Amino acid sequence: MSRPLRTRRALGGVLAAVVLVLWGFIAGEIATHIILASRGVETEGEIVGYDYEQRVRRPARSAWHPVYRFTTESGETVQVLDPTRRADDDEVARAVWDATEGIWQVPPTERVRIVLVYDPESPELVEPLADLEAGVGVMTWATGIVSLLLAAAAIAMLGGRGPRGAVPAPPRDAPAPRGEFTAASTDAHRDWVRAGRTGDGRLDVVGFDASEQRFDVLELSEARLTDVRLRHSRLEYSTLDDAVLTGCELRGANVVSVRLRRARLTHCSFENTHAMGLDALGAQLSECTFAGSLLDKSRWVQASCERTSFHGAQFGNSLFDGGHFVDCDFSSASFRPKTILPPVTMVGAVFEGCDFRDVYLPRVDLSGATFRECRFAGAFGVPAAADGLTLVHCDISPGDDDARVFVDAETLLELLATRSRWPVEFHATDDPRHPFAADDIEGQRWTVRLDDFPESASLYTLIVDGEPVESLMEWPAAWRRPADEASTPRTRDGAHDAHEAAAYDDEIARTERTSGIRPLEL
Repeated sequence: MSRPLRTRRALGGVLAAVVLVLWGFIAGEIATHIILASRGVETEGEIVGYDYEQRVRRPARSAWHPVYRFTTESGETVQVLDPTRRADDDEVARAVWDATEGIWQVPPTERVRIVLVYDPESPELVEPLADLEAGVGVMTWATGIVSLLLAAAAIAMLGGRGPRGAVPAPPRDAPAPRGEFTAASTDAHRDWVRAGRTGDGRLDVVGFDASEQRFDVLELSEARLTDVRLRHSRLEYSTLDDAVLTGCELRGANVVSVRLRRARLTHCSFENTHAMGLDALGAQLSECTFAGSLLDKSRWVQASCERTSFHGAQFGNSLFDGGHFVDCDFSSASFRPKTILPPVTMVGAVFEGCDFRDVYLPRVDLSGATFRECRFAGAFGVPAAADGLTLVHCDISPGDDDARVFVDAETLLELLATRSRWPVEFHATDDPRHPFAADDIEGQRWTVRLDDFPESASLYTLIVDGEPVESLMEWPAAWRRPADEASTPRTRDGAHDAHEAAAYDDEIARTERTSGIRPLEL
């Protein structure tokens, strides 16, 4: 969930609480009116004094409220405060403080007589007859209107959604099926394009299933496709410039080198597609998914994407220059280039509320890119360049419920470059001094050396192409060793790794020899 969405929902919760309080007030006013109108008893009472409501934070809103005294039919004398009515200063000018009653009391000879209506079952429920005959009052109606407006705002704020995972399309009214997606209809559309896009033949299809079909190179510029299913179909090298696709299903399709320039896609699924060379220059995407797709050398230059999932996608040598991505899910995606050219670039791109957790970002040009309120927990890889990189409220906390840990651009780049955070799988070697190695990690060979702890300051040293780059006191959680050598993390209660156990034994023995203290007494 992005930060703007969390803020919006928090405000929505506050508004909902306010609405409930207002509705409680309105319900109380209406209930009082109904009870007194149906079974209330009239009696004559008097205003015996006033109580002063002092508002410290807003003294201008402080007010005097009248205190009524009357006698019920059963002879009981009741004195009650009316918090809904206010008295002006002139009314209370003749009142004096009575510590016994705890009110500002009016002398008996100057008290105002008033006709009241009270509930015989609960005499404290009382109201002046004039107020009862006037109805629930303007204030109650105004409060009701305000509460309805606040309720609408709360519903709107609580109705958002987060970016993570594939984004399902919301329920839509299905339009009536029309047209066909066949070789004949696509040929007619091609002729329509060649004729200057005038006359008959434009492809406008709703609700057609063309799954598992093979189509030749198609010219589908400005086509309109709604709820068209093309699962596992072959559409490579087709052109859909300026096309409009809504609710289309292309799961598992072959869309290699398909052009979607300036196309508009809504609620479309390209999940697990072969989409190498996909060209989405200037395209507009909303609520789509490319999860698990192969997107090497794809182009997203000047594209606009919102609430779209790229979870687990393989981008390779892709271009994102000038793109704008809002609430998109890039988690577990890989941006590792497959070839030297073209370089992976995000120059000037803007990402807002996007999920980059566990993303692989090696040799990516982040120059001038902006990330606002994005998640980067578990991300790794050394970017090729990051001049002018901007981070605003980006965090590295792993879970949705964890406390946010915000980082700046410099800190993020340091974390991305820390090799012990990279998920690397090592294999065993025949060298007991260097028992683990990994080949072709960004074209380099990684070797783990066992150090002479406690003589040396670490248990392990990572060596990259013969150069020591990082010293470690424990085996990184992100690294994997062969199954027969794997161990639990190093702890003082017990280390299952043979090298760590030996190091502990050596350290304890040395301490006993030098200090004479037995290990159990440490």
